[in-house]
Amino acid sequence: MAVRPWSFTAGDSVPESDALAEPLRAEAAKQAAVADPPFAEAGRINAGNLRLTPLIPDRTIVCHIVTDVIIPAGQRNVLTILEQDMRSERFAEKVVALPSADSDSAEGFIKKLLAVKAREEARYPGYKVEFDVACPRLDLVDKVQRLGIQALAFSSEGGGDIVQVEGVILALRALRTGSAAALMAAYERITGKAIAITTGDVNEIARAIVFILPLRRLDANRIGALNRLIAEYIEAAA
Repeated sequence: MAVRPWSFTAGDSVPESDALAEPLRAEAAKQAAVADPPFAEAGRINAGNLRLTPLIPDRTIVCHIVTDVIIPAGQRNVLTILEQDMRSERFAEKVVALPSADSDSAEGFIKKLLAVKAREEARYPGYKVEFDVACPRLDLVDKVQRLGIQALAFSSEGGGDIVQVEGVILALRALRTGSAAALMAAYERITGKAIAITTGDVNEIARAIVFILPLRRLDANRIGALNRLIAEYIEAAA
């Protein structure tokens, strides 16, 4: 599995994964030219995600558990694609969906989370598997942290049909850096809003804020193309 360095700085050398993603960003630019702004936004999110490509030690896997209800129904197949494709040994990062429902109690959510965690640990014997979790409610973050797992809360709002799914991975990667500045930069990139913080503790910040994924309008015939592009971006950045 590839080991890659953290890279935040605009002046840093372009990582290998960035070069691999260039054809994908070219496609995003082409789609933007035909008046599909979500494709251009996908490229912008991907550029931020590439700068947070993590250093993952040998025999270690980073597993991002994403609660499916965070993602609009028409895009949840992105999680399915990522979960299947990223089981390959060439990926040190994995993305796994956590099936849930808005009505789930905290106890029910944690039970499902622990089941997914146990399943993924069993899938990779001989590896240390590190987890982080994208939660659908803020009250769940503290409960997940009590398990020794980092977590962020997400929701979506706006009058649209799609979100930038890669924004979830961008935020979780930022959380893993331990840098409050990186986490808040990710927040601003994803939400378009800056907020003031009074602590440098990323876990404290995680218990206090919700990452709101803007819902954008996109013609139903273009959602499949956007979903494929987002999945390709996430895999190219891993």
